[in-house]
Amino acid sequence: MRKDVKNFLVFGLILVMTLLVLHQSTAQSGATVTEGTPETAVEGTAGNTTAEGGNITEINLSADSQTIHWQGFWGQVTGAIALEDASGNTMYNWSMGTMSGNVYISNESITWADLEAGEAADCNNIVGTSSDSCTNTFNDGSKTFTVAGTAIASVPIVQTFNYTGSGTFDEGILEDNGGTGPWVYVATIYNNANTFKDGSADFQAIVPVNGSNTITYYFWIELGV
Repeated sequence: MRKDVKNFLVFGLILVMTLLVLHQSTAQSGATVTEGTPETAVEGTAGNTTAEGGNITEINLSADSQTIHWQGFWGQVTGAIALEDASGNTMYNWSMGTMSGNVYISNESITWADLEAGEAADCNNIVGTSSDSCTNTFNDGSKTFTVAGTAIASVPIVQTFNYTGSGTFDEGILEDNGGTGPWVYVATIYNNANTFKDGSADFQAIVPVNGSNTITYYFWIELGV
């Protein structure tokens, strides 16, 4: 092979690799999960009143019922953008002063290139169609998420609360395989935002569960999006 042709091919390969890097600054990476202690609501104390024959009394009752169809997650995100080999040896990394990007949660493997905006009603088969259905959950508008370098528009979102009850943490629902599932829940990474517990965290997310059954969910992180 002539030297000038060989040099041209090498230059072309470098150019293609450079364009790929520019198109997608970071790849999705499976996240290491450090789990805290699960918590649930404490059953409320039953109120009482005295009943006396011959009387009629108006009584107004109030209570919150704990959902059995949703699991909540929240916490910090740590990591760096790195250049590593297949064994995890790092040639160089870039620390992030301010965390940003996405957390992805799914109960199945993901084909990133096939993701598209989900339909909230599609996951009602997991939680049913009552007040805490997917339709009634992912109804806080829509948002564009950048996933693997591609902007996915019109993604239905839910905004979970901070401690004042204000919707602060955005979470969207995506679908794989051309809209036939599995579902992927994407939570925006915020840097030390105020949580529902009046603390700080980088993300909050909720995922559907079928009543008393359990589902194994997997986590991925894409930094710097």
